[in-house]
Amino acid sequence: MTLTLATFLTALAFLLPGIAFLSNSPKWQGALRAFPRSEQAAYLFFGLASLWFLWKVWNLSPADNLFNMDFTRFRILLIGVFGATAVGSFLYVRDLLPIRGLAILLLLFAGEGLSAAFGLYDVPQRLVLVTVLYVVIVAAIIVGAAPYHLRNALQWLLMAPERGRAVGIGMVLIGVVLGGVALSY
Repeated sequence: MTLTLATFLTALAFLLPGIAFLSNSPKWQGALRAFPRSEQAAYLFFGLASLWFLWKVWNLSPADNLFNMDFTRFRILLIGVFGATAVGSFLYVRDLLPIRGLAILLLLFAGEGLSAAFGLYDVPQRLVLVTVLYVVIVAAIIVGAAPYHLRNALQWLLMAPERGRAVGIGMVLIGVVLGGVALSY
């Protein structure tokens, strides 16, 4: 992925929900209320996250080693273990699974974005993307480890329409800034 594409995709990832928050439509509010326990959202978010992670495991290279241990020799075993864990999560740990899936997707996407920005020291404006992605990583780790935080934040957000609009304004601004940065490369 190129730096420009990573920045544009990150801008879109902020713009689209930001616009939805600004619209504050009843349909959007209903989707947000249902999201933490939605079975369809669990299949979508956690399913995509599981497939993406398994794809990354399948594409491990000899350079992806830890303690001089080449994990490519254990690729099939790792896919079996992580695949069984994903299926077991769908069967036995269904509570707040869409939030966990979203957190995994955010971490995987942030990893791709950071890889696109890595080593491009002659492009200082890439640091805007890097900073946003590190904030996303921290947020994803928090809600992945304790998904009830996002559930509670969504409930709090939906109590007053001006809260959702404020979040929407912030997300749209971040998206616009990232879009401008992407055009400046």
